[in-house]
Amino acid sequence: MILFENHASTGCMLVQLSAMAAVKESGKGRATLLLEQRNDELLKFADAQVPKMKAVLPKESGDAQELQKANEDLTKRFSGAKKMSTGLGMAKLLTASQLGFQVGGFDDLNSAPMKSRAREDSMVKSISERLDRKEGPVVVVAGREHAAKLIRDLRHHAQVISLVTADYGFGQSGDPETQARHAELLRSDDVHLYRNDAGLRHAEFKNFLEFAAAAGVPMTR
Repeated sequence: MILFENHASTGCMLVQLSAMAAVKESGKGRATLLLEQRNDELLKFADAQVPKMKAVLPKESGDAQELQKANEDLTKRFSGAKKMSTGLGMAKLLTASQLGFQVGGFDDLNSAPMKSRAREDSMVKSISERLDRKEGPVVVVAGREHAAKLIRDLRHHAQVISLVTADYGFGQSGDPETQARHAELLRSDDVHLYRNDAGLRHAEFKNFLEFAAAAGVPMTR
């Protein structure tokens, strides 16, 4: 499953939580979450941050006050990150840990320009190598601008289910190359497009634990 996002969208992250919980329920081997980052940097970041986040989760028998305190603590951690995408990444890593996912990065050339052919070829190679291990379901989270290339190339390696966020103006703005990529997605029958409604577009980190629990992600320690 490939989930294409706006890297700064809280709504996209909430959709991803639901998708990860659904993959976990399939029970087909240990699942893997791959994020659009350098693998070594991601693993180092996860090792440093995930234990701190898990430590503030409410106990299984915790009350509403403990849940509120945990939500406030996580909100500060997510919102205090230098970039919105980093805070959202922390939420994804915590979710992955709670669901028992392995994590990894697939963008070791992320210092290259966003639409660099070499960078996207490297992404495809990295994801394909992970798929070839056949360890279990793989959930890939990538930027929406890479969708056309990744879907086209990864179809040769696995059954690809794709969700792409299509905000208002999708396919009508950006440079000619971006518009062409969006048009390819709009023409594809096996790409599922969704819009973030007002509730998702303006979702706040402070509701993270409640949403995660509703999506089927255990958020207790």
